[in-house]
Amino acid sequence: MLLKTLDTLGISKELNTHIYFTGTKEKPIKNSMPFFDEDQERNLIINYFRPNGQPLVYIPSQGKKFQRYFRKRWLNPPGENKYHSPKGSTAQVFFPPQILEAYNKKEQIETLFITEGEKKAFKGCNDGIMTVGSSGLYGFKSADRKNLHPDLVSVIEECRVKNLVLLHDADALTVNWQKGKNLSKRPYQFFCSVRDFVKVTKSHPIDVYYSHINTNYDGDGKGLDDLLIAYSAQKKAIVENSLKLKTGKWFQILDLRKTSTDKLQTYFGVNNDPNNFYQIYKTYIGENPFVMGNFEYVPQEDGTVVKTENDKPFQFWKTVKFKGETRAVILKAPLVEFYESKGFTNVSIEGNKGKVSFLTVRKDGNVIQEVEDIDIILGQLMRRKLRNVNEMAWEAWLNSSERNTKPRWLQQALPSIKADILRDKEKISYLLFENGPVKITPDDYDIVPYEEVKDKLIWKNHINPNQFSKRMDVRQCVFFQFLLYAITCKKEDDTMYHKLINHFSEGIVSAYETYCIAIKEAEETGIMEPEIEAMQKILSAITTYGYMLTTLRTEDAAYAVQCVDATIETDLRKHEGRRGKSLYSKSLYQWGLREGCSIGNDDFKNTLSYTFADEWIEADAQILHYKDIEHGYGVSLDNFKTKITDGYSIRKKKVGVIDIPFEQSAKIILDSNHALNGEGGSITARWITIEFGDWFNPTNRPDVQFGHTFYRHWDWEEKNRFHNFAAQAVQLHWKVWEDQEKGLSVSEHKGIIPFPAKIHKLRKLLVHCKPFAVDFFDNMIRSYESPDARTLIEKPLIYVYDGELDENGKLPYDFRENNINEDGTTNEKGEKKKYCVTYNYLIEKCIDQYPQEIVEALSTSKTPTNYTASDLLSFKRFKMMLADWASFNGYIINPGYLRNRCQKREQNFRKECVMLYKPKKAL
Repeated sequence: MLLKTLDTLGISKELNTHIYFTGTKEKPIKNSMPFFDEDQERNLIINYFRPNGQPLVYIPSQGKKFQRYFRKRWLNPPGENKYHSPKGSTAQVFFPPQILEAYNKKEQIETLFITEGEKKAFKGCNDGIMTVGSSGLYGFKSADRKNLHPDLVSVIEECRVKNLVLLHDADALTVNWQKGKNLSKRPYQFFCSVRDFVKVTKSHPIDVYYSHINTNYDGDGKGLDDLLIAYSAQKKAIVENSLKLKTGKWFQILDLRKTSTDKLQTYFGVNNDPNNFYQIYKTYIGENPFVMGNFEYVPQEDGTVVKTENDKPFQFWKTVKFKGETRAVILKAPLVEFYESKGFTNVSIEGNKGKVSFLTVRKDGNVIQEVEDIDIILGQLMRRKLRNVNEMAWEAWLNSSERNTKPRWLQQALPSIKADILRDKEKISYLLFENGPVKITPDDYDIVPYEEVKDKLIWKNHINPNQFSKRMDVRQCVFFQFLLYAITCKKEDDTMYHKLINHFSEGIVSAYETYCIAIKEAEETGIMEPEIEAMQKILSAITTYGYMLTTLRTEDAAYAVQCVDATIETDLRKHEGRRGKSLYSKSLYQWGLREGCSIGNDDFKNTLSYTFADEWIEADAQILHYKDIEHGYGVSLDNFKTKITDGYSIRKKKVGVIDIPFEQSAKIILDSNHALNGEGGSITARWITIEFGDWFNPTNRPDVQFGHTFYRHWDWEEKNRFHNFAAQAVQLHWKVWEDQEKGLSVSEHKGIIPFPAKIHKLRKLLVHCKPFAVDFFDNMIRSYESPDARTLIEKPLIYVYDGELDENGKLPYDFRENNINEDGTTNEKGEKKKYCVTYNYLIEKCIDQYPQEIVEALSTSKTPTNYTASDLLSFKRFKMMLADWASFNGYIINPGYLRNRCQKREQNFRKECVMLYKPKKAL
């Protein structure tokens, strides 16, 4: 592509090479860089330079380091955009070598042209038309879009520019006719570009002009480079015409200092005159009906146009005489027909027990959009249709607006259609993009035409506005890299990331197949390598992500997801967070994959007893995200059970109740820094737990590591990588689903690889079991077969305070100080007693010194013979356990403690301790 570009533009190797110097004046260092280069994929790389000749650098949004600025011309464009600019950058100006030389020598440039595109600017300068390139219709603006670009200002001032010309291509006054397409949008964009050009140049003492290549050269001389190449024999005449700044054979020229805004609107045909518009674009419209703004027009034989019969907005009223005065009245039946013509209709949603709810929408083909604030929408619609056309009808509508805009009145008057919404089937999913839906099966995924789903209704806000192009390698996907770090890596240790990343070179499903072989060998040998367990974690997180993106809802596969921390702080009251849980959750719906709603902890707690508790949920929601939920105040995993297993009702003010059936209900994802209450088989069966490690934390955030905010500062290429990751996640979900049906893999949750959430199990036990239930851990230790392992953990668990004070000469805060002096003696006899440390203190010491052993012990489910972890949640069972433990070890427990302290729920349990009298027998 590089050689073709240089050859076409007539650029020699010397002209393409830019020489610049770095270092100091005393010791300058000579450097060189081409204006046009090529990457490994043969895409054209266009390097940018400042007017002083130095390479252009910029700081990305949310970034800290300078990066070199260049643009890329795709060899095979993935979508409609042929060019790609760096993510996080603003529009820049391209200066060809002739401009840089003139700036360096401070030579005067009498007339300077601004055109869209680097190659056009380079060719223009090469042939005698001093031109700079912009990256779009508004590329001449500064970053704040209020002034000229500062580099452009530098050239104007340094080179004493007299005339500044905005040059557009030959297609500036053309339209592409399509049935029903609003043809005025494109000309209006060109008008806005010229209008803004006038605004940002007002403060500069120069003459400004607008020019475009004559429309009859649109075929072979569309751009300046095309014109100079196609008509090279007449190059001299082309250059002369451009520099005269007068309309001629090749260019149309307007002196913008002498052209008003109204004249500009008339020139582009955007002055609300359909006859003027038709005369300008008649060649492209022909005799076809065309849409301009909100109306459709039909050309007549005499060259005029008339409004079509399809859009007569003034037939729903009539004039009557009342008491000698002429008034207008609104006719309901024609008004309803008018609303129908504008796409308003009802969608009937069949809820639980056959109850039907109605939702007013606006329909375009098979695409529907929920109508909110309908009185405002209809008011604006009528304002455009009636005001300044017939004031009498306008007043009549205003007087009757209350009864004609009530949702109940519309739902009764408008027709209804069944809510046959596009939803996933078993092992078939769709992600919707601008260029078509992506169909996903266990075997493959790819873009298909919208014709395939034309029989189903589609919510408008479910369509992602981006183009999709298939890419198998997800290793370069920033979101996948983030997830791999967050799930598998420990703080400041990215060893596992580098071990796993290359397994995904051929896609996620290929990595899963590799994992299946490894896990089978591990089952045979009984040895689970850390790398295999890490692979299980990341694949589990990916299949869970794929499950959340599917819209299929079945009773045997209805789950919710909780994202939790895979760490336990020494202080159980401390919750640091910032592990990446919310980013994982929000990416499901905030980045255009699915439609979702979210609610924070405070608002959620406030809604627990609120009449309109679910008012924040939209009818078309596919994801419900509960953010940073804390325990307490009756908050438990059981609070979400109904929404997981059944449909739900949304009670909205002014609208009423909307019943959402189970099949159309949204999926739930919850992230929390706490271990929420909830025990039993139903919780285990319905909740999927994903643990996030401490690689990301308040000091090492994802935006810090990757140098930008996710998605908002991504270019199309990075967004496309993310969309491919999402498609492959859904594909893996269906692949695992299929393998489970064939008996090739086992999991409690269909289509999801189980996550080994060992830390969360321990964390939940520590937080929610009653204080001082050491019996469980004591018996857990005895269950170890290895005497060494038992000794290893037993020591800190039966640690007894023996009179040693801290550095301040006081007892540790974990010991009860009732009737105890600071030196550890009693007030009466002065003898020392042994005190058992609080339950939490024991566990903290154990976790600090032997965390892995605790996790392994819990994961093997080696619980006591007589008691289980669930017993710790019962006070009666706990009292029995505590008494058994004390009796076994020869301790006497203060009866007052059993009677009083065990009755206090979990309040201040960290500060409580069991005071054990002097043992009857030695340990």
